[in-house]
Amino acid sequence: MKKNLRLLLIQIIIPLVYGGFFYLLKSGAEVEPLLATVMLAAGMYAGALILWMDENWLYEYYREQEGQPPTPELSEAPEAPAAPAKKLITRSLLFILSLLPLGVFMMTSTGSTLGVGMLLGLAVFLLVEFLLAKKDLEYFKQRYLYQLNRPATAVDVEWYIRGLGIFAVIFSILVIIF
Repeated sequence: MKKNLRLLLIQIIIPLVYGGFFYLLKSGAEVEPLLATVMLAAGMYAGALILWMDENWLYEYYREQEGQPPTPELSEAPEAPAAPAKKLITRSLLFILSLLPLGVFMMTSTGSTLGVGMLLGLAVFLLVEFLLAKKDLEYFKQRYLYQLNRPATAVDVEWYIRGLGIFAVIFSILVIIF
């Protein structure tokens, strides 16, 4: 519960901080900086909403489409068996790797501040989730690296987090520059 509250607070605060920096740095630009700032923050909230929807609603929909039974509810009782980790599409290795070409497309072809904000929100909030989950290596592997055929090590997890972190930083800089 404490982890979820911390993640929710981070998801509320980060778009406001990004929006503030974006507004201050773009205040001399030709585009209306306030509108662009609102669109960027709205896009980041949309990215957070996509991650939330995948975990809380779309996952059950995909299971239903595949004919699988609904996921059992988690029990607080210590003797209850652990529920299997959800294999979420937005937390899969392939989805996260696809953020790079999608980011290039959004920056070079669309020019949509809302779309760029959504992609930035996905990257930043996934990075925050990674940083919160990296202490429990087994949980991290089950949640984010379930598609790997070989066992992931702590070094692999660190490189995975660094890679997404580098992407988020570079993409953030490109958002401000362009």
